[in-house]
Amino acid sequence: MKMTQPFCSKKCLCFFAAPFFTIYTVGYLWLTSWGTSQHLNTKETPLKTILLWNQFFSTKHFGYGIGQDPFLKAQCPVHTCNISDRADGPLHAGVEHFDAILFHMIDKSIIELQQDMPDKRSAHQRYIFFLQESPGMHTTPVKFPNFFNWTVTYRRDSDIYIPYGFVTAGQKYPDAKSPNPVFTGWMVPNYSRLEKIKKVSSKSKLVAWFVSNCYSQSRRISYVRELSKYIPVDIYGDCGNLVCPRSKEDECYQMLNTSYKFYLAFENSLCKDYVTEKLFNVMNYDVVPVTYGGVDYTVVAPPMSYIDVLKFESPKKLAHYLKYLDKNPVEYHKYFWWKKYYKVNTQNKHVLCKLCEMLHDSRIPPKIYEDIDGWWRPKSICHAPDIKDDYALNLNELVEPSQKEKR
Repeated sequence: MKMTQPFCSKKCLCFFAAPFFTIYTVGYLWLTSWGTSQHLNTKETPLKTILLWNQFFSTKHFGYGIGQDPFLKAQCPVHTCNISDRADGPLHAGVEHFDAILFHMIDKSIIELQQDMPDKRSAHQRYIFFLQESPGMHTTPVKFPNFFNWTVTYRRDSDIYIPYGFVTAGQKYPDAKSPNPVFTGWMVPNYSRLEKIKKVSSKSKLVAWFVSNCYSQSRRISYVRELSKYIPVDIYGDCGNLVCPRSKEDECYQMLNTSYKFYLAFENSLCKDYVTEKLFNVMNYDVVPVTYGGVDYTVVAPPMSYIDVLKFESPKKLAHYLKYLDKNPVEYHKYFWWKKYYKVNTQNKHVLCKLCEMLHDSRIPPKIYEDIDGWWRPKSICHAPDIKDDYALNLNELVEPSQKEKR
């Protein structure tokens, strides 16, 4: 039988196969490299550059890091941004070419910072006012008219909201997700399934306070002195006679968790929205925080998770209530109901994600603060406490803290 000639000879097969394998190889290499290049700069999403102009106290790189890695590690939805730090040496480009420059407003004195400004500025740049301290403790006017475009502070009306901590429902809060500056409400306390009552009731001591900054606008130490007339208050740090060094902070909090029922989360100033780690750190333990500050605590923490000093007529009345809770473990333990439903988050890496997202968002209208000091320090932002400052009267000299706030 006569054999039929194959449809394609070996030469023909090679002719068609060569381009196929070329396309396959190129496609394969592209696909395998896509996993590592998907986060890199592209023409569609150009890399935005951010410059750290000065230091965040002694914390290197503001605690975020440099390059693009901080945005990738935080799993930011928009991550095509890069951080440079002027402290690391010569810059790869002139200061006018960066998309954003962060100025930490307390690293140097305001006067020194005014004398150390970029010599060139481009229209596309965003100059950012970065500050976590309160105007109650730093009284030098911030005279930078028509200079800053965005603000990053603990204030809820900032362009980027950066609280010291926040309470959120459910599981671990993703670093990339920004806390909501608009209060959305808490659930009604549920006391039906109280646990750990034996553990918290076995504590032998009543009240502790970690503090080393004895001067404060809030006059908190004078309040504590009056409170100490009615109940024992153990004061650790420079303002007391007990020691638990900040270098052993974890051990200090464990000691607090084991021995004490209450902790004084007293702020150094009574200013709008100003609530620091003093509250949020202790909320991670089985200790009830006793708060004193200018913030509206009802939007900061769930009901029956803290005791607000300002709800009591006097330190004496507060002392009576703390002694009542000490003798009534069921009532005391109601202050832990919320732990089944909420978590405390003290991360602030969401700031990077929000900043990167905003730099890429062309829909954000141009903005500049004509009077940044008027925004930061209006007359109504802080208020003086109705407490006689008998401690301050005994000091020979009051000096504003020049370093990051002590306890």
